[in-house]
Amino acid sequence: MIRCLMSILVAVLCVGGGITMRGVIEILKEPEEFEEIPLCHADSLRLKVISIGDLQSYLELRDSFTFSAFPHELLFYSIVMAKQYGYKPAYSDASKSLKAFYSYPNMQPMDSFTDSVYNAFLHEASK
Repeated sequence: MIRCLMSILVAVLCVGGGITMRGVIEILKEPEEFEEIPLCHADSLRLKVISIGDLQSYLELRDSFTFSAFPHELLFYSIVMAKQYGYKPAYSDASKSLKAFYSYPNMQPMDSFTDSVYNAFLHEASK
C-alpha cells in the first residue's frame, strides 16, 4: 500500500515537474520571429499618422474620409495630427468632423462640453 502511494506521488511529482520545467524552458527560449501581417493601404496610412505623424498619409486619409459614408472618422486622426504633431490645419478638420457627426438626423444636439471642444478647435484653427 505504501509502495503504491509512493509510486503515485513520484508519478505526480514527475508529471508536475515536467510541466513546470517545460513552462520554464518556453519562457527562457529566444522569442521566435513572427511573420509581419501585411496591412491594407488605409490601415498603413492610419498607422503612419498615429506613429510618426506622416503628413502625406494624413492628407490622403483625410481625402478618403471626405468621400466615405463616415466622414466623422477623421476626427481621431485630426486630433492626433493637431495635438501630437502640431499640424494646425488639422484643428479645422477636427471641428468639421465634429460638426459632421452632430449633423446626422437622429443625433441629439451637441452638448456643452462638445461645443466647447468644437469652439476650441475653431479658435486654434484660426490662429
